[in-house]
Amino acid sequence: MSTSSSFENRRLVVDVFAAALGISAWVEINGLWTQTPILTTQLPEKWSLASHIVLLTQIANIGPLIYGLFSKKLKPYEDRVIHFTLFIGTIASALLAIFWRQTVIIGGKERSLPILILTLFLAMVDCTSSVLYLPYMANFKSKYLMAFFIGEGLSGFLPSMIALFQGVGGNPKCVNISRIIDGSQHFTIEPHYPEPKFSMTIFCVLLTAIMIFSWISFTVLNSSFCESERVRNNSSQNDEDQTHPESPIVHKSAFYLNKFRFRYLLLIQAATCALTNGFMPSIQSYSCAPYGTLTYNMAVKLAGLANPICSFFAFFYKKNISLVVVNVCTLYGLICTLYIVITALTSPEPPLQDNAFGSLLLIFAWISFTGSFAYVKSCIASLFRDHAKQGHVALFWVGVFTQVGSFSGAIISFCLISYGNIFVPYNPCANIH
Repeated sequence: MSTSSSFENRRLVVDVFAAALGISAWVEINGLWTQTPILTTQLPEKWSLASHIVLLTQIANIGPLIYGLFSKKLKPYEDRVIHFTLFIGTIASALLAIFWRQTVIIGGKERSLPILILTLFLAMVDCTSSVLYLPYMANFKSKYLMAFFIGEGLSGFLPSMIALFQGVGGNPKCVNISRIIDGSQHFTIEPHYPEPKFSMTIFCVLLTAIMIFSWISFTVLNSSFCESERVRNNSSQNDEDQTHPESPIVHKSAFYLNKFRFRYLLLIQAATCALTNGFMPSIQSYSCAPYGTLTYNMAVKLAGLANPICSFFAFFYKKNISLVVVNVCTLYGLICTLYIVITALTSPEPPLQDNAFGSLLLIFAWISFTGSFAYVKSCIASLFRDHAKQGHVALFWVGVFTQVGSFSGAIISFCLISYGNIFVPYNPCANIH
């Protein structure tokens, strides 16, 4: 099919609505993650905050689990459930703009309970979208699925771009702080971090606006305005070749997915997800903070951009995917992982700390780590989708191993950070008296 005919046989406005729905899939948690360099300097959890966010994101998988248990009963009300999740996500984003800095005293210690609770709600919405949005998009002609996936990629790209524009507040200044403790005046030297171009509050307002736009788009997508682009029966999807899920898909490039390769790729999927979704994000503050505020911000935000870009690359260049490519990219990602873990373990005095090359090397390592493993995960999904005899069953197992790996990585990192005492936070004012 030519490009011109492809555009003639589709309504581009439906593509826009489908992409907007995809954007809402993970934009909130992705957006919140880009703010961790700011949050870790202003909330009492400090550098351990990242591990809390990662753990809450994994706990939030109770959302799709509950939906899965009642999916048959909820299927007739699928659109209402999506409306409900978009409502919760929008309200939680708006409340985050108001209460992100509020704290409460629990057990004699100051805790950021409001932001942690709202993070759990945001994560539940995003996790549940994984089992809601794709089945809903099956109601439309298959040519609109690409627009949805592009939107899902933008859910990581957009907040990273906004965060890049937000900039950094600069390196901290050490300030002498006076406090009254037990009736006596005490002085401590603490770091004071300058504000970025706009605050976390403004960032959350922008996230809320994106969610509102996605919600409006879904409302129109679900209305009679887009009725002509819906699938009326199985034979109506004649715009693209359809393959029965029980049948093998034939490709020009020969790749045989035997049992060994099937299990091997699932193990790689679990390992990469344990690192990218669980362990490594939790230690990012320990790895990056000693190199300065700019390095920390650039590592977080540029890595956030690398994720969707590399995923798109794997999707659009499927002919180049092979087991050799997966192995090479996995090995490269593990090398980057090793270097990053070394910088975290040696905090607060990691290698090349006071050298510009050290900062550039660390930023490059985080971009390479994120990009290589994002590409690996996309390659595995593509191989299973295109070469497994039962593609839908194979992708189900990819999802299972994704969640098992992610949850395992989050639990391990949380325990090591909270109880292991092997990661030491960086204090820029430690040597000032």
